[in-house]
Amino acid sequence: MKKVFLMLMLVLLTMQAFAQTSSDNTLQVWMDQRVELTADGTTVTYLTVYEYDPNQNYVAFNMALSVPKGTKVHQSKDGRVYVNDIKLNTDRKADHIISCGMPDDRTIKIIAYSPTNMSLFPDKQDGGVVKELFTVGLVSDNSTINGCYRAEMRDVVFVVREDDGNIYGNIIDHTEYSDFVVVAGQDFAGVDYTMTSAGYGTLILPFDCEIPAGLTVFECDGVDDNCKLVLNKVNSFAANTPYILKGSPASYHFEGVYKALFDEYATPYMTGVFANKKVPVGAYVLQNQADEGLAFYRVYDGTDLTISPYRCYINCLGDDTDRSLRFPDDNYTDAANVEISPKELVDVFTSSGIKVKSLVEMGKALEGLPAGVYIINNNKVIKK
Repeated sequence: MKKVFLMLMLVLLTMQAFAQTSSDNTLQVWMDQRVELTADGTTVTYLTVYEYDPNQNYVAFNMALSVPKGTKVHQSKDGRVYVNDIKLNTDRKADHIISCGMPDDRTIKIIAYSPTNMSLFPDKQDGGVVKELFTVGLVSDNSTINGCYRAEMRDVVFVVREDDGNIYGNIIDHTEYSDFVVVAGQDFAGVDYTMTSAGYGTLILPFDCEIPAGLTVFECDGVDDNCKLVLNKVNSFAANTPYILKGSPASYHFEGVYKALFDEYATPYMTGVFANKKVPVGAYVLQNQADEGLAFYRVYDGTDLTISPYRCYINCLGDDTDRSLRFPDDNYTDAANVEISPKELVDVFTSSGIKVKSLVEMGKALEGLPAGVYIINNNKVIKK
């Protein structure tokens, strides 16, 4: 028995290591589609989680719930002590034990098992399927921001013990969601944004909202063979989505229904943050460098660069990518493609207008200069 119990715990701890991924998996797990949390630190809201499988009974399970910051598991009194307010449905359990904990301020991890490897009952004693599995009491304190959050259920594994003693896990291979509506907490003040004279910027908002006049907003859909960004224009801001902005210098204020469950959100090509974050090595940050101008520049080892809330960076694209990524309308060229005779005398300027060479042959114009963007005969020329 001890050996079987240890094997069971191994399945729970390794999550998907023994997970069954075949079409025989008919497990369904979900939660209440909408709950309302009153952020006063005392009101308890109960979330119910459901499970149904017409073909299998389970001896144990674990999962994780992501909840708004400021939300915790209610503590209920059990005899002389206070314990986490989480309970298995009495119709479902045999000798099962359920427990939970919060490894961080937005995650609840839940585990349930039978010390004797008994299966959860799928029905009532007098008949009738029971889908309600457990309830957990939640309390939000008054620091919680009012809004509508897409709470997540993930990392769901249910453990089967067959008659021959074989143990494996069935998984839910997707994330389940519930709308957590928070009231009576802190109102979010909105986001202020200033477009500089550079004409480009990045922005992620924790709510949906319209695009104001004066701004054009893009999603990044990739990088082309010339290391230019592939941008797709959008018609509105979607919550928790990183964007690239283009516009004239101006200040803007954005407001909406708060929806940010996490401190950062990512697409395949961009990441946006709601708190200060050190940019990872290999990612690209928007900078207007004196020698090379405005572009997303790669972050290298030894660089300690922090990005501010509501800003975004380009994700790491691989070791063979250039040191900078440029905008589609940034019309620079290689020196070899400038339509000037190699013997013609030209002046060479930095992108900021400083003359660095005077009356040199075009064919030798960039010799001895560091990599960067230069102006030759009104052409932007890049030296790699």
